Amino acid sequence: MPREEYRAKRRRLPAAEPDFLAGLPPEIVDDIISRLDIRDVVRTSALSRAWRRRWESVRGLDLSFRSSGPAAAISSVLKRAAAPVRGLGLRVPGRRFRRAVRWLRLIPRKRVQSLDLHFEFVFGEKPSLDPSILSCLELTTLVLEGCIFPPSPPPPSFVGFPELTKLSLSEIDLPRHGGRRLEAMIAASPLLVELSLSNVRSLHHWERWFIRGPNLRSVWIWTDYDYGCRIGGAPAARARHRLRVGHQD
Repeated sequence: MPREEYRAKRRRLPAAEPDFLAGLPPEIVDDIISRLDIRDVVRTSALSRAWRRRWESVRGLDLSFRSSGPAAAISSVLKRAAAPVRGLGLRVPGRRFRRAVRWLRLIPRKRVQSLDLHFEFVFGEKPSLDPSILSCLELTTLVLEGCIFPPSPPPPSFVGFPELTKLSLSEIDLPRHGGRRLEAMIAASPLLVELSLSNVRSLHHWERWFIRGPNLRSVWIWTDYDYGCRIGGAPAARARHRLRVGHQD
């Protein structure tokens, strides 16, 4: 193509539209992205060249994934989100139990504040919770459903969850000495106010363990059998008008 013809063709091309999004102050961009659903968060990469990888460093993201979400996409997002994460929700079907173990090992580095893990077990099979969760020391809310409490003792460095205010356990199996470990975890969480235990079953019925917490105000226990759990030793337990306990019939 002759040079003159090439230059004429370039002059006929429409001028690139200005990137108005690139001119927004960084704090406004971060605030916008942090309010979005995780699917929309990732899509912001296509809105502007300046936003292409912006979401990866935004603080306070809410990463809630559906069980039908592509596993590769979940892995990619968890690896790329570099800033502290406000909330993380995972619904894990049975076919992904092994992959979920690798996901959980990424969580302590994300400084997650609210963690909601739901394991959709099949035919009574439940995964063992990876002990790496005990390294999430910035948790304020922890919700677990459908798994086995870590079968191994916590590492010597574990001293409880210093920021935890809400703990909810549902359909959880406790291994040998699991009740005592849960007792110690609750007692070592000084800000814990709300505790919910629904069908938390000890595999060793003769083991008794106690709910003790310096600031517990609300305790709900739903169970179909006496699995050795007892309430006592906490100021909230003595102030019965401030403590609520429920049992299944």
